[in-house]
Amino acid sequence: MNSPESAGDGTITTSVAIVGAGIVGVATALNLQRKGLDVVLVDEREPGEGAS
Repeated sequence: MNSPESAGDGTITTSVAIVGAGIVGVATALNLQRKGLDVVLVDEREPGEGAS
């Protein structure tokens, strides 16, 4: 499994970008990562913050 790569100019190259790090976003990212995809999770808060 490869890690997402930064070009050094603020851009990131990845297989999948998920916007929203609530419980569904985190679970989806984990599932895709376990399948070997490069995943970037984007949210303005910490992952899982605000999830009930």
